[in-house]
Amino acid sequence: MRSRILTLLTAAVCCLSSGAQTRSERSRWFDYDRSTYYGVRLGVGAPDLYFRHMTRPDARAFAGLGVAAVWGIQPGSGVPLFFETGLMYVEKGAQVKATADDQRMTFSLRYIELPLVFKYKASLGIDDLTLQPFFGGYVALGAGGKTKLYDEHAKVCSFGNGLFRRGDGGLRLGCGLSYQNFYFELSYDVGLTNIARDDFPHYGYDDFDSKVRTGTFAACIGIDF
Repeated sequence: MRSRILTLLTAAVCCLSSGAQTRSERSRWFDYDRSTYYGVRLGVGAPDLYFRHMTRPDARAFAGLGVAAVWGIQPGSGVPLFFETGLMYVEKGAQVKATADDQRMTFSLRYIELPLVFKYKASLGIDDLTLQPFFGGYVALGAGGKTKLYDEHAKVCSFGNGLFRRGDGGLRLGCGLSYQNFYFELSYDVGLTNIARDDFPHYGYDDFDSKVRTGTFAACIGIDF
């Protein structure tokens, strides 16, 4: 009888332990084998503007905010390659020296962006830690922004008044680092679109051909679900 009771108790303990483990596994909010994921990102960028065919003007950097919701899907099984897209709000622009007597203009541009990148998730041999290099592009639509003109001491809309076009697009490359569901990323955007309008003012730069593109180095943190 005693042996039978011990056997029953042992079986019950094993059953409870197995059930607790199953519940624990099910309650984990991270799943590394999933083929899709969602995430949120918060970051800061160091944006710049490049004026083609002209001597680089004296520029002062300023920080631009970035907020995003992303979605990733694994196109095929067997390879940890994901396609990631989403919706982003980013701030770009630059402050540049406009005249010989150090008068400055501040170009502030706010965009809604659609990222289109391929990301490879490589294990680093440490539990829950992955390296995630990525490459792709983005398309963007200007949502607002102000330009401070040195000669009028006033602020005007950046996407009007003969300044910038709203459409933008380019390449995006970078690398992320993920631990469990926590994510960190460094990236660089190379604008390929001329965002200057045809009548963009030259402001005394004789070698400027009215072509401007964007560029942004950014860092962000986030969480994936």
